Amino acid sequence: MQRFSFLCPGPPATYLGKAAKLRQLMGSELIPFGGERASDFQTLVGRLGEVFRLGQQQIEEIKIRSYWEAGRLIHRHILKHEKRAGYGKQVIRKLAEALELGENLLYRMLRFYQAFPILATWPELTWSHYRLLSQVTDAKERHELGAQAAAQKWTARELEDRIRESASTAARTISADTGDNSGTKIRLLEPTQGKIGIYKIVETHDGLAVDLGFTSYEDLDPRQVKERQADELVTFSASGRMLPAKHATQNDLYTHQARCLRVVDGDTFWAQIWLTERLWLKEKVRLRGLDSPELDTAEGRAAKRVVEMQFKKAANVLITKTKPDKWDR
Repeated sequence: MQRFSFLCPGPPATYLGKAAKLRQLMGSELIPFGGERASDFQTLVGRLGEVFRLGQQQIEEIKIRSYWEAGRLIHRHILKHEKRAGYGKQVIRKLAEALELGENLLYRMLRFYQAFPILATWPELTWSHYRLLSQVTDAKERHELGAQAAAQKWTARELEDRIRESASTAARTISADTGDNSGTKIRLLEPTQGKIGIYKIVETHDGLAVDLGFTSYEDLDPRQVKERQADELVTFSASGRMLPAKHATQNDLYTHQARCLRVVDGDTFWAQIWLTERLWLKEKVRLRGLDSPELDTAEGRAAKRVVEMQFKKAANVLITKTKPDKWDR
């Protein structure tokens, strides 16, 4: 038991009590199938159901505790290197490759620990519940929803509905406080779209360069250096000549033609992205404002199918890069 003590949520007596209950159920004498009374068979069905239920509950508790512990370790490691720009993104990517896990799952483990630095023990809740609760930004509201979900035995779908209701109520309250009565629905994210082919001149250690997007740059030649200056917006002619981008603004930057190569899950896909007409790269793209359930759930698989269908229906795909989130994604 000591080897895996950190994986067993709750007091040791609770875990041992469940194990004893399993042994009691599994050790009961069973009558061979074929000549037993109907009541004996129903008893068998009931006992097996209880065995599977308790076993599944222990598996879920171990999974939750393991994810929390993993999030704690990742969080502490990133804090040690917080002065290194972009380190969180780098370490998550390397961990995903080394452990053969999805980056999204590792981010969710990290978010789980940050939302519950002291793990709340609600045996009735599954990982799907905790994943949803981790998205609630207010700590008090998060704890109240978790306690209600455990006490009333809400499914993950019911908890998700309650979270949405709570967010909608908050939006109406804010609307009332600000005097804005134009609507009570949650405002959806609006897609940001610039113009393809608009770039910015930036200053690098080696001099001036064109920022093509996605941390890709093209150095200016000596003639261009004389003609251009830092922060100037430019475009390229059909012959490849650099020209001033007249009437362009900062909002027009970082928009590219793209093609979906493979959908990873409901919020991530691999894309072929054209930085210029002839230069492209392969990049894993995360959709802004989405946090899809894991693929090992029915909801996660359904979300992936929705994204796949959307790409199949799209004649063209444009990608606009936005600022990274707190994990530098």
